Amino acid sequence: ATIGLMLHAHTRFSEMAGMTVAEPVFRLVAVIVLWQYHAFTPITVLGAYIFGKIGSAMIAIPAIARVFALYRTVPADPERVYWAMIRGHGKWGTISQAILPQIDGFLRPWIINVLLGTQAVALVSVSTTVFSALTSLLPVQKILMPIIARESADKRITALLAQKASKYSLLIYVVFGAAVALIVEPFMRIFFPYYQESVLLILLTLLRLPFTALGPSHDALFYTYRLQKGLAGYTFLKVLSDVTLLPLSIVTLGITGMYWERLLNIAVSTVLRERYLRSRIHMAGVSLRNLVVYDATDVMLLNMIRARLPFFRPGAMR
Repeated sequence: ATIGLMLHAHTRFSEMAGMTVAEPVFRLVAVIVLWQYHAFTPITVLGAYIFGKIGSAMIAIPAIARVFALYRTVPADPERVYWAMIRGHGKWGTISQAILPQIDGFLRPWIINVLLGTQAVALVSVSTTVFSALTSLLPVQKILMPIIARESADKRITALLAQKASKYSLLIYVVFGAAVALIVEPFMRIFFPYYQESVLLILLTLLRLPFTALGPSHDALFYTYRLQKGLAGYTFLKVLSDVTLLPLSIVTLGITGMYWERLLNIAVSTVLRERYLRSRIHMAGVSLRNLVVYDATDVMLLNMIRARLPFFRPGAMR
C-alpha cells in the first residue's frame, strides 16, 4: 500500500499500471506451478497470493528508488505530523471512506435479506458486481487526486480539471453503459442462465452511471481542500437512506425499489455535494454546459492525445 501511495502521489501512473498487471501475472505463474505439482492447499494458495504481491513490488523497485531519491536532501519534520493529521481532518476521511461504507455494505444486504430473502441478495450481488467492474475500468479518482492537489493553488486550473474529468468520465461511462445494456441479456442467457432475472437489475444499476461520473472529481476536491468532514456527512446520508427509504422502497416497489432508492440517493447527494463545494471553495463548478459543449480546451486535449497515438501521427499509415 505504501509503494502504491508513493507512486500515486508522484503521478507515476505507468509504474502503477505495471504493478497492477504484474501482480496477477505472478499469481497466475504460482497457481500454474501448484497445479502442475498437485500442491493445492490453503497454505500454498496463500503463498501464491503473497508471491504476486512480492513480484509486483519487485517490479516497482526502480520507480520507488527514483521517488525516494527526491527526499534525500529533505530534512525530517521534528513534529509528529502524522497523528496531528489523523486527529484533524484525517479522522473524517477514515469515517467517510472506511467506517461508513463498511456499515452500508453490511446493512444493505441484511435489509434486503430480511425483506426479500437470500435469492434477492444473490441477484442484487450480480448487478453490483457488474457495476463495480464497469466503474473500475476508469480509475479517474486515482489519476485526478494527485493532479488536482498539485494545482490546488490555482482554482481556475483546478476547476477546469474537475470539469473536464467529469465530462470525459460521463462520455466514457455512457459508452460503457450502452455496450453493457446491449450485450447483458444474451451474455447472461448463454453463460449464466440461472441469473437471467438479474438482467433488469443490471439495467437499472446502469442509470447511476451519469451521476457516478461526477463522483471522482468531487472526492478529489473534498480531499484536496480538506473538506473530509463534509464528505463524511454526505456518506452518512447513504447509510441514513438505508434505514429509512430502502425498506419503504422495497415494500412499495419490490426488488426494483432498492435501485430507485439508490438512484434518488446518488442524484440528490451529487447535487448537494456540488453546491457544497461551490460554496466552500468558491470556484466554478460542473454545469450542464461544461458537460455538453465542445470548446477550445477539448480541441487542445484531443490534439495532445492524437499526438501520443502512433497511428495518428503523420506518415503512420504509409
